[in-house]
Order: sequence, then C-alpha cells, then structure tokens
Amino acid sequence: MPETLDRIRSIVGSLSVPLVADLDTGYGNALNVRRTVEQSMDAGVAGGILEDQQWPKRCGHMEEKRVVDTDEHARRIRAAADVRDEREADFVIIGRTDAREPHGPDEALRRGHVYADAGADVVSVEAPQSRAELEAVADEFAAPTFAHVIEGGRTPSLPADTVGHTDVTMFDTSGYRNPLRDDSRRYEDLRSASTSSSTPRPGCSRRRGHSGELRGARNRRNG
Repeated sequence: MPETLDRIRSIVGSLSVPLVADLDTGYGNALNVRRTVEQSMDAGVAGGILEDQQWPKRCGHMEEKRVVDTDEHARRIRAAADVRDEREADFVIIGRTDAREPHGPDEALRRGHVYADAGADVVSVEAPQSRAELEAVADEFAAPTFAHVIEGGRTPSLPADTVGHTDVTMFDTSGYRNPLRDDSRRYEDLRSASTSSSTPRPGCSRRRGHSGELRGARNRRNG
C-alpha cells in the first residue's frame, strides 16, 4: 500500500481533474480497508475501486481468477462506506466483482447487488464477454455501472456511448501500446471517438492505466 499511496500523491499533485484510484482488494480485511481508504482520501483521491479477487491477483481479463466469499468483500465495501460517511466526504466507491469468469454472469450480477447494498456508489462487473452482457449489467442496477475495456481483453472494444449505456467506461493500457510514439494522439483519439483506436492483440497486458470519467455517481446513488 505505501507504494500505491506514493503514486497517488504524485498523480493527484499533477492533475486538475478528480482521480479515481485502483485500490485492489483494499489490502486486507475490513480494518485494512478502512486504513487504505482513510489514507487515500488524505492523499486527495476522489474515489476508489475495490475488487473481490483473492491474492495473488490476476489481470481482470485473464482466466483462472479466484474470488473471496461475497460476505467478505461486502464487509470491505461497508468499511469503506463507513469512512466515507463518517467524514461526510464526496468519495466514490466502485464495488468490483471478478466473479464473471470463474462463476458466470448470474453470480457476478448477484454480487453486484450485494456490494451496492453494502455501500458501493458504482457497480463494476469485470470482463463481460459480449455487448449483450454489457447491456445486461447496465440494465440490472439502479446504481451507475462501470465498464473496463482492455485491448485484447474479453470485453469487446466498443465506443463508450454504445457500451450498453454503461455510465463509466475505462479504456485500459491504451497509452502503453507504443509508449515512445505520440501518446498524445492516442489520447485525443480516445477523447474524440470514445473508443480505442489500436488493433487488439490476444492476451491481457499486465500493465495497467486508467482513463475514465465519473459523472454524478454519488448523486445518482443518493437521488
């Protein structure tokens, strides 16, 4: 966690827009999650993603992932929500489940509801495998939903405004495909076309980068 916080502080200090940080599993049990969220908020983060994988983790679009019990991750989400509420902070909690690959889409949707009930502002079902699944996720929840599109991953690379009406879309690794050649043009493509312009390749990158936007997630949940 110290390394993550160091990077968070560095990134927050260079941005003029809110930062949502990937907080992995929260780095332990509910008590650890409290500490992770408290220190992340102190560092200036506007929101955090908390996922239900077991350690050692794998890229969300890989096979052979393992997830913790639903109740265990719900306790983590609840701990994060307690910190948010105690501080009366506008901190967005994204509750992510990786259950789609090991247990199927129905179990992933069920977990999403549990995590929303535990206090997640946004629900993320990792690695839906078709546009129909993306649409099913978006239609399932009253809370905003979050799609993670990775080049060469399991989720189809569709324009953000057609990804099943998903509220937030994150295009992962787009800036790493050719790090020495005109990244600014690649990000301009993402901004204008709302999709990745690179040719997907098989497999899943082990390097991760975030590009996305949260619009009124807390208001949507509380409205």
